[in-house]
Amino acid sequence: LFHLITHAFFKALLFLAVGSILHAIDPQDASRMGGLRRMRITFVVYLTGALALAGLPPLSGFFSKDEILATAYEQSMILYLVLAAAGFLTAFYIARQVFLIFMGNSRSDAARDAHESKPLLIYPLIALAVGAILGSVINLPGSAFLEHWLADTTGEIESTPFNLPVAALSTLIALAGIALAYALYHKYRAVDPLE
Repeated sequence: LFHLITHAFFKALLFLAVGSILHAIDPQDASRMGGLRRMRITFVVYLTGALALAGLPPLSGFFSKDEILATAYEQSMILYLVLAAAGFLTAFYIARQVFLIFMGNSRSDAARDAHESKPLLIYPLIALAVGAILGSVINLPGSAFLEHWLADTTGEIESTPFNLPVAALSTLIALAGIALAYALYHKYRAVDPLE
């Protein structure tokens, strides 16, 4: 439940940030974008959501994902390894998007002419970015507010304590996914690059 709550913040943020991008550029093809970091607010909030989805500290996705991984580590090594591999792939694919869309040079006239969205589109993104950053406060290790609040519903179920080695390893796995995406896509060129 904790992960569903934090996930709601950063995944909604990512979807709405994509809406901001698509509002600013056509064609809607990531291979023809690039250089959209000039959309500064959209870039910052998208990057916030991406890093939270990848599970990097101190963002909300790190804390909620860590509880799942720590429990899997204690219960089933096979399940833990599958979830760790999924974490690697998640970090890879979201970093790939960041590099294709925002980094490098513009790969089309539309990308070169893209501009930041209007406040009506930006304000909800900022609110969701705050949730992606601070959403974990509802169940941080040591406080477990959400766990206590739901005690009448969940009974005697307790969350797994914070496991620093598992958290450190999951962070390294996410960073490895990001590093692979960087190696493959930070200098991405479209098949028909903009001259």
